[in-house]
Amino acid sequence: MKSPNLISRHGKTAANFLVAGDVFHPGEFLSEEMEARGLKQVDLAKELGLSKTEINLVVNGKRGITVPLAINLERVLGVSAETWMNLQMKFDIDLEKKKNR
Repeated sequence: MKSPNLISRHGKTAANFLVAGDVFHPGEFLSEEMEARGLKQVDLAKELGLSKTEINLVVNGKRGITVPLAINLERVLGVSAETWMNLQMKFDIDLEKKKNR
């Protein structure tokens, strides 16, 4: 199968083939939410019924947001589970596109 032409005749990359240089992990958003609310990882972990290590893994981009975690984050932080899952899905897609460049 022939790959699509990514470069136009003007030397520009087609918009639907662009991928951001830095892939944004949802843990970064979680970290910002925690900071804005003055929450420490240990406090959030306690509210979620998780270990500090589990929260730390998410915040540091080593573990993704799962559906159960998204639902619990909605309960504790008031940010919808759909938002958390959309952030995770966007991250997964961007990461895959970056790998396939």
